[in-house]
Amino acid sequence: MNPWPDLRSILHGLDWVIVGGIATRAYMPERMTQDMDILVHQKNGATAVAELEKAGYQIIAPLAIPGYSLLSPEGIKVDMIFGKDPWLKEALAKPARDPAGYPVIKLPYLILLKMAAQRRRAGRMFHGCWGSHQMPIWMRFAQLWRGTLQKTAKIWSP
Repeated sequence: MNPWPDLRSILHGLDWVIVGGIATRAYMPERMTQDMDILVHQKNGATAVAELEKAGYQIIAPLAIPGYSLLSPEGIKVDMIFGKDPWLKEALAKPARDPAGYPVIKLPYLILLKMAAQRRRAGRMFHGCWGSHQMPIWMRFAQLWRGTLQKTAKIWSP
């Protein structure tokens, strides 16, 4: 396991979870990654950034999606993503824990995030290829799959 910054005391009182490559270590062996990705609700984004800045983190740049890249005092890159999905409140309130005890997004929500990221990438790649009234089949499948995962997440939640 890599030594990632411990944000628990810095972000104490805020709901946040680890997402991305580091989150996968709660479910399988850790995958190599260059940064730590965390997710907060968009309404708490400014507060979370301010708390990290008070702890010595520096904003590097805004992300392509809502959020910021920050640099820890130890030189580790932390990407803070601001979310606003309807399921986010529940996902933040009931995180899983990885082997180090960090709050990690539960697997069904992690899959939803990965699917959303793929849609954004594909949307940028294929923007303008279809009329606005047509929905590509892969996008319709993703919507149906997302609905199934949201229902499954409710079943898996304690």
